[in-house]
Amino acid sequence: MLEKKEIFQMYFDEIPSESLELEDKECYFYQYKKFTLKIIISNDFPHSLPEIYLSNYMDFNKWYSHVGSEGKLCYISEDNLIWDFNNPSGLLKDCCEKVKELLDSWDTPKMTEELRKEFLSYWYISCLKSKTKYIEIRSYLSRVSTFEKYELVLSNQKFHLFNYGSQLKGSVVPHSKKSRDVYILPLKDSNSVIPPNPLNELTEATFKKMITGNLSSGVRRRFQKWCKMKRKSFILILSLPISDNDYVLFGAHFESRTFKYPFKIDNKVLQKNKDRKKLVLRLKNQKIGVSTLLQYILQDSTRSIE
Repeated sequence: MLEKKEIFQMYFDEIPSESLELEDKECYFYQYKKFTLKIIISNDFPHSLPEIYLSNYMDFNKWYSHVGSEGKLCYISEDNLIWDFNNPSGLLKDCCEKVKELLDSWDTPKMTEELRKEFLSYWYISCLKSKTKYIEIRSYLSRVSTFEKYELVLSNQKFHLFNYGSQLKGSVVPHSKKSRDVYILPLKDSNSVIPPNPLNELTEATFKKMITGNLSSGVRRRFQKWCKMKRKSFILILSLPISDNDYVLFGAHFESRTFKYPFKIDNKVLQKNKDRKKLVLRLKNQKIGVSTLLQYILQDSTRSIE
């Protein structure tokens, strides 16, 4: 039977002097492309699979599919694996091949599509590690297909999002008197936008990058007209379709210290979106409870907008 190191060296480049033997497990370090792998094998292997981490995951400061917040690779589903306890070498080879297959899929169109479809789980993990505070919002919107103004209502320390004139407001928050305008900008269905990483600095430029080239002509005209109005502060939410019948809402509270136009957009802004219930909005000086439910609003910028 091949030794573990011999098997690893068939797939990865060894890092000299990088191996540890702990009380109940073995730890190995290898290199594959730009990734440093930390491989942990417990004493009950092959009755449990190796745990494999990217030890330099945070250095990349970007999202990859099937990797947890601590860099742990979700390279194989144990539910779909037939374990051969009498062939540990074969099992270890299968694990190494799955790891290579996963790493080779990164930075490809396939990974981009997976990130979009599984956005909420990836973003939620990153959000938990973020130092920024978020607030949770319950949405009562049925559909957003054009650039419009909506009403954000605060009641009993909870936020609710309504269409103006909605009859639901009277039954959901009948006694609330605190509200403000928010603007929702729907991006078109045919886009390849990946929601921004909340671990990075979220700025006006982040919003512009998602908006540019991703608006329908009708939405773009309405948005450009709105951009010509000077505003001291505003909340702008993007509606981003990420797959069939699924979309994400991103919101930001912007402040303009110069009182100039909120945005100068020459390109396109967008179109359609789908119905969902839950969102999270990032606002200055507000506490947040992040929920794993369907919908999220992300983003914040306190930089001047010119």
